[in-house]
Amino acid sequence: MTALPDITAAFQAALAAQRAGDLDAALAGYRTLLRRDPKHADALCNTGIILAMRGDREGALAKLTAATLAAPRHGSAWTNRAIIEVDLDRLEQALASYDAALLATPRNLTARINRGLLLAQMGRHRDAVTAFEGALAINPRLADVEVQYGMALRRSFRMAEAEAAFARALAINPDHVDALAERGYVLGELKRIAESTACYDRALALDPARHHLRDQRLFQRRELCDWTEDAEELAFIAANAEAGILPTGFSVLSMFDDPDLQRRSAAAFLQQRHGAAARPAPPLPPPGERLRIGYFSADFHEHPVMNLIGDTLAAHDRQRVHLSLFSYGPPSTSPQRRAAIAAADQFHDVAALTDTAIADVARRHQIDVAIDLTLLTGEGRPGIFAARAAAVQAGYLGYAGSMGVDWYDYLIADRVVVPPGERQHYSEALALLPHCFQANARLAPLPATRRAGHGLPEDAVVLASFNQLWKLTPTVFETWAVILAACPAALLWLPAGPQPAANLRRELAARGIDPARLVTAGRVADLDAHLARLGLADLFLDSMPYNAHTSASDAIRVGVPVITVAGRSYAARVPTSILATLGLGELVADDLAGYRDLAIALANDADRRRRLRERLVAAVAGSSLFDPVQMARSLEDAAAEMVARARRGEAPADFQLG
Repeated sequence: MTALPDITAAFQAALAAQRAGDLDAALAGYRTLLRRDPKHADALCNTGIILAMRGDREGALAKLTAATLAAPRHGSAWTNRAIIEVDLDRLEQALASYDAALLATPRNLTARINRGLLLAQMGRHRDAVTAFEGALAINPRLADVEVQYGMALRRSFRMAEAEAAFARALAINPDHVDALAERGYVLGELKRIAESTACYDRALALDPARHHLRDQRLFQRRELCDWTEDAEELAFIAANAEAGILPTGFSVLSMFDDPDLQRRSAAAFLQQRHGAAARPAPPLPPPGERLRIGYFSADFHEHPVMNLIGDTLAAHDRQRVHLSLFSYGPPSTSPQRRAAIAAADQFHDVAALTDTAIADVARRHQIDVAIDLTLLTGEGRPGIFAARAAAVQAGYLGYAGSMGVDWYDYLIADRVVVPPGERQHYSEALALLPHCFQANARLAPLPATRRAGHGLPEDAVVLASFNQLWKLTPTVFETWAVILAACPAALLWLPAGPQPAANLRRELAARGIDPARLVTAGRVADLDAHLARLGLADLFLDSMPYNAHTSASDAIRVGVPVITVAGRSYAARVPTSILATLGLGELVADDLAGYRDLAIALANDADRRRRLRERLVAAVAGSSLFDPVQMARSLEDAAAEMVARARRGEAPADFQLG
């Protein structure tokens, strides 16, 4: 009758030692107790916790497992068992352990929070949302949990709800830097740009060492055409880049026409996120009757990338190619999504999977060539390619630069966007197409429209630039102001909202230009309506160092000449490639001075513009630029050559088609 009090006293003594930090005494006490009562769940659990603290994860897991067997409703044992299983990368087992912990102790806040973190780690962001909601129902005053909840919402493409979660976190802790940074990003996605920049301002005031937020803030300020600190910020970012503190991969394309810096920036970003490639490439599957191509994208919905490549996907030769599409973007019922599904032999919605799990799906379907269409843009998932979805992997279309890491074997390009003199700045082997690399939708009739319906005078020379405003730099706008001053009949037509338009009009007025010569274009119903109105312009003025890409081919499609400057980097040479394909290289200037002079000459010469437009329309009708069938054949030939080289045991190497 005295055994129970003795065991209780022994447990309390060991527990007191544990709480006092004397782990040796606590461990000795628990071991003595367990010799007398091997199924004492609390002693087993605490022994496991101490072993975990000492780095013996397998020993800890054994004790915690024994505790759960001895007491199946021991919430703490299940929770700590799950923590160790996560540490050992046994994620499915950990999820089951957290489920058991919550079955035993439904208000176990640690288990609820950790389960949400685990689901997010597993890429199951929609389930993580529910998990964090459960934690916040227990305690709604947890700023860190609100931030994790917001991140899960963001990754579930629920941007407005994510913003609200970050706002609640800041209501609890106004100095929460992660909440400020995340809210800044989401506000940018919601086009609430002024609020976004304010969040970045506050985050950087609290933690100036977060250098990556400076280029994100500069990006957002450029969306507002607020250049008050542009030069200082660029100088700071450039100086840090030279010191090895590189800006994020995509934003550097808009800042610097330096392909070496772009490659190093992308590589640093990817290596920070993913380290070296997660695992070696799988062997090539046995040759099949058809070449198995997989396209991976977040953008199989209403998106510029799908507007470009949708017709090409549908034009693939289904006798030659087995086409798989892997979608990790938002759910969609758009016509673009339906068209993508119809184009593919198999359409995989893998948004809820981890990068490694997506790569495993591709391996099971024995993809020969995996082509990343998103890369470092938007909701890109380069971790899929770090996990090696296929033996041969290539980047194409979505990101205009080198990824800088060896898990991308090829970059699909052409000899204009990557000229020989800049070849050394690309880590991938180059698969050079025989024409402009850019896929485009086929030509189609457009609705009729008139200038009067868009606030454009019939007798004006309309200089349009329908690039996104973050591409517009003060240097380029200064050049536009000079062009307007030299062309009294010209006006500038831009897709600018009220705040950026006000800033641009102020910039014009400061240069002695009537602010009314800026006409803004609002949103229209659909892409066809946009293309129809774009055709009302007389000339398209390009941006730099990040040129028009989709916007350039849109203008060319509707017969509007594009004036551009050929830079050094891929992002700065896309219109140069488009115009070279059409035989209109005279629209490509070597520098801004030549660009300015060409624009002034054309704006002041209606007859020359008319002849140029006639040449452009004729060139478009006879070119490969808007021929999805030819583009599909070229991509098939490129993929076939990549696979043939791999089957011969050759390392990836440059090749030119055609």
